[in-house]
Amino acid sequence: MVEDVSTHQLGTITARDMQRVFDQHRLGRLTAMRPAVGGSFRQVLELESTSGRWIFKGAPLVREQFYAEYFYTALLHERTALPVPWPYIHDTSCSVFAWDFGLMPRLPGSDLGDAEFWNRRTVTERHELAADMGRRLAQVATVAADEAGTWTFASRDVRPFPSGYAAALVSETQDLIRRASAVEPASLPTGDVAWIEHGVADLACVTPAATTPRLTMQDFKDQNMVAAQTNGAWHVSGLFDLGGLHFGDPAMGFCRQIAQFRACDQGEALIRTFIQSAIRNGMDDANLAPRITGFVIHERLCIWEWAKREGRSGIVGDASTFREWAEPVVHVAVDSLR
Repeated sequence: MVEDVSTHQLGTITARDMQRVFDQHRLGRLTAMRPAVGGSFRQVLELESTSGRWIFKGAPLVREQFYAEYFYTALLHERTALPVPWPYIHDTSCSVFAWDFGLMPRLPGSDLGDAEFWNRRTVTERHELAADMGRRLAQVATVAADEAGTWTFASRDVRPFPSGYAAALVSETQDLIRRASAVEPASLPTGDVAWIEHGVADLACVTPAATTPRLTMQDFKDQNMVAAQTNGAWHVSGLFDLGGLHFGDPAMGFCRQIAQFRACDQGEALIRTFIQSAIRNGMDDANLAPRITGFVIHERLCIWEWAKREGRSGIVGDASTFREWAEPVVHVAVDSLR
């Protein structure tokens, strides 16, 4: 008997309702249902049925969440060889639940964001995985567009950033500064704000995305991947959680995984393997040091603002100011390029 499950975001999902979903989409008899391990928003369930293993994502955090995720998943499925969850069923009928949802196959492999899995890997295996992450990030960036922009609900398509890519980044940065300062003013002193603004403003001069916008995954990290071993070598066997992409400078995709690797043994060597693999596989490395500097500052500010707003003190540790927390990540990223 399949048990009902409850999460903060989804509420209670009954096995009866989920079976109705499976009946509508001809996915067989539901045999298991449980909340997914990990994830910050508790809106994901792992499902099993007579047709296979599935992932369910419901109760969207913003109206466009699953619309955008479907769009970018389809784009990567059609335009690259990346292993993404397909078919992606986006149900907007609201016939079972009060919101739209996404339903997709569970990609094969081990959770790459599982610390225990990572700790069991040898140094050689870790570098195999870091290299394949770089290759996968470069694959994402093979999808190009005429203008930098992002998917919007209003247009139901990719809409160009009104004032260009650099201006959009500066505007978002200023908004993050305001919000983070409102929560904890002392954590963003005047000197830190000037450091942030300088690093992000430099992107206007160095990013190649002004002429060749490419698909960019800011949330490219091990927690959004699964891995498998083939012929004795480890590789990324699946990439998911694809709703937050945009067309811009794909070097932004380095940042979150750089921060992840920094916490590992031999982290700088893994970062170097990751970045160099992406370059070998076609990532544009022009002016890469200032590009990564600006993007790491921007990405760390996104995490800092969210952690402060949500009371996730463990994420920022003992750092008293933003720069104290973020600057070591900038240093290790730039040092790995030398």
